[in-house]
Amino acid sequence: NQTSTGMPLDISWVFRQTHAERVYEELAELLDLLDSLKGVDAEGIEQLQLEAQAEQHLRSIHHSAIFYELTAAAGLALSLADFYARITQHELNTTTSLVSLTREFVLELGGVIDIVRDGGSAQSSFFEEMMGRVENLLYMNSGSSLIQSARDVLDQLDLPEDFFEVFTPDSLQAVGSALERGYHFYIIHTDMDQYEEVATGFYSWSQSEEIEIITNFTVLKEDRSLFDFLIASTWNAEEVARGLVNIDPSGTLLRLRDHVLRSDVVQSAGTAQAGTVSAGNFSTAGLMETVGDLVSVQAMLHHVTHSFSKLDLLDRIDQEMKKGEDWKQVRVTIQDELEAWKRHTTVLGQLENEIGVSVGRLQELVHQADAVSASELMNGVEDWVGDRAAEHKKSVRLLVEGEGVEVERGLLEKLHQPLRELLEVSLCSIESVVERMEQGKSSTAELTVRLHKSHDRFEVIIGDDGGGFDAQQLQQQMARWQEQYATTAKPSLEQSDWLLQDGFGAVSFHDGESSFEFSPLRKRIEAMGGSLRIIHDAKTERGLQVWVSVPLSMAVINGLVVLIRSVRYVIPVHFVRRIVQIRPDQLVYASADGGQQMLHLDGSLIPLKLLAGMELGDQERQLMVVVEVGDQGELVACPVDELIDQQQVMIRPLKGVLSDVRDASGVAVLGDSEVGVVLRLESIH
Repeated sequence: NQTSTGMPLDISWVFRQTHAERVYEELAELLDLLDSLKGVDAEGIEQLQLEAQAEQHLRSIHHSAIFYELTAAAGLALSLADFYARITQHELNTTTSLVSLTREFVLELGGVIDIVRDGGSAQSSFFEEMMGRVENLLYMNSGSSLIQSARDVLDQLDLPEDFFEVFTPDSLQAVGSALERGYHFYIIHTDMDQYEEVATGFYSWSQSEEIEIITNFTVLKEDRSLFDFLIASTWNAEEVARGLVNIDPSGTLLRLRDHVLRSDVVQSAGTAQAGTVSAGNFSTAGLMETVGDLVSVQAMLHHVTHSFSKLDLLDRIDQEMKKGEDWKQVRVTIQDELEAWKRHTTVLGQLENEIGVSVGRLQELVHQADAVSASELMNGVEDWVGDRAAEHKKSVRLLVEGEGVEVERGLLEKLHQPLRELLEVSLCSIESVVERMEQGKSSTAELTVRLHKSHDRFEVIIGDDGGGFDAQQLQQQMARWQEQYATTAKPSLEQSDWLLQDGFGAVSFHDGESSFEFSPLRKRIEAMGGSLRIIHDAKTERGLQVWVSVPLSMAVINGLVVLIRSVRYVIPVHFVRRIVQIRPDQLVYASADGGQQMLHLDGSLIPLKLLAGMELGDQERQLMVVVEVGDQGELVACPVDELIDQQQVMIRPLKGVLSDVRDASGVAVLGDSEVGVVLRLESIH
C-alpha cells in the first residue's frame, strides 16, 4: 500500500482523517443525543440505546482529536466513551452531571478544532481540568453505599466549598447518622488562637452530649489559625447561640452561621427497618451492607486487574519500536496504550480507597459486635471472693466501680485468670477477722476493684486495706536481688518493680504463711501488650495497690492528624490544648532545666518535644501543637510540619517488637487510606 509518490501509506492516518472530516457532524449529532438523554427515563431501553450511541460518537471524536494532535482532548473523549460503555454494561449509573459535562466538552472541542484548522495552537489546560472532573464523577458514581452517603451529604447540606475538601468517609458517615437522628447542622467560625480561656470553654462545650463535631477546616490568617467547625446538634439555633455567648460574650471570637441544612430537606428520626437485628450499638444490617460493599469493590477490582493483565505495555512498546516505519503512528499507538494504563491506575486508586474505608468500617462493626459490659469480668467474682475469704476466716466486702464501660469480649476472657490470681493476692494481704480486731481495724476488710477504659487501654485497679507483704522479709529480698541482678536490669526500672522481675522469687505476706511469685504473671500480661504494677507502703498500712493495664485490640478515637517529616501522626483531640504559629524569638533555652529548649507563650515556658527526629529550622513561622501529657497534666509543645485534618480513627495496638516504640500507642488507617502513628501522650515527658 503506497501513495502516488511511492511513500508508504499510513492506514491509521487515513482512518483518523476520515473521522476528522466529519467531526463537526459527530459533534452536532452528539449534542442532539444529549438533549434526548435528558428527557428519557433513566432505566428505559431507549436510554441504554442512546448511551451506546453516545459511546460511538465519543470514540469517533477521540480519533479526530488524535488527528488534530489534541492529546488531552483525545484522552478525555476516550474516558467519556468508557464511562458510557460501563453504563450500558450496568457497571455504573447515568447522571445529569455526566450529560452536562459531556455537553461542555463537545462545545469546547468544536471551538478548539476551529482554531487548529485555522493554523492556531490550542491550550490543553481546559481538557486536563475536565479530565479531573470526569475522574471525580466516576468515583462519585460508582454506586456503593459509601459513595451514596457522599452524594446525600452534598445534596442535603448547604456548605461552603472549603468543607468538601476536608470531608472523609468517617465524617460523611457521621453526617448520615446525624441526619437520621434529626439533628440540626451549623457552622461556627472561631478565632481562638490567642485566647486560651475561650478555646478551653469551646472545647468543653463541644464535648457535651448535645453537640457532635463533624469536621473542620483551618484558615491561616496573618499570625493566627482560624477554624470553621461543622457541628450537628439536638439544640436549635437559639440554644447554640446562647452557649457560644456564654463562652464569648463579645460575640467576636465565636460566630454562628445559622442552620446549614437545605430548607427543602425533611428530617425524621431514623428507625430500624424490618429484618434488622440489633444488639446495643451493633446492627447486622450495617454489617451486611459493608460486606456487600467489599464484595462489589472486589468484583470491580477483579475486572480492572483482568484488563490490566491484557495490557503488556512493555511488550507493545517494544513491538512498535521494532517496526520503526512510521514514528508518528508509533507515537499514537503508544499514547493509546499509556492512556488505557492511566485509566486503569486511576480506577485502582479509587478502588483502594473504597476498600480501605469499607475495611475500616467492617472493623468498627466487628468491634461493636464484640463489645460487652466490663461487668462480665466480674461475673461470679463476689461469691468466689466470699468463699475464699471464709476459708481463711476473713470477712471481705467487695466494691466494684466502672462495670458499665464496654470492652471487647476477647480481652475480658484473657483477663479472667489474671484477675483471679490478683484477687487471691489481695485476699492474702487481708488479715483475719481476729487479727483486724486486735489491730483496731474494722472486722470486715474492703477489697476494691476499679475498671477503667481510656482511649486506647483498659485498666483494672485492685486495692485492699489489709496488712500487705511482710515488710522486713521484702526488704531482705530486695537487697539480695539488687546485689545479684540490679546491675543487669533496665536502668529505668523502679525499685517497686523489682519484685516482678525474674529471680526475685516469691514474696511473703504479713502472716508469714502465704506467698506469691509475680514474675510468671507479669510475663503473661506483657505478652498481651500490657503492664503490671504493684505498690506497697508498709508505713501507711493501706495494704496493696495493683494496676493491670492492657491495650484495647481496637479503639475509636477523635484524632488530630498532623504531618511530621513525611510521616502522619494522630494526636488524640482531648489532649490538644492549643494550636499556634510561633516566631523564632519565642524559643528560649532554660538553664534551670539543663538547657532544654522551651516555648515562651503568654508568659509561660512550655517544654518542647521533638517527635520523629523533627528539627526546628529558620523558618519565619513554626506550627506548634500544645498538648497535655503525663499524670499531672503538664503542657508540652510539639512542632509539626502541617495540620492535615481531624477525624475519627480506629487504633490497632502495636505488637511484638513494635510494642516498645516510644510515645506510640498504635497505628490507624486514616480516611485517605494512609497509615498514621497514634501518639501515646501520657508517656511523653
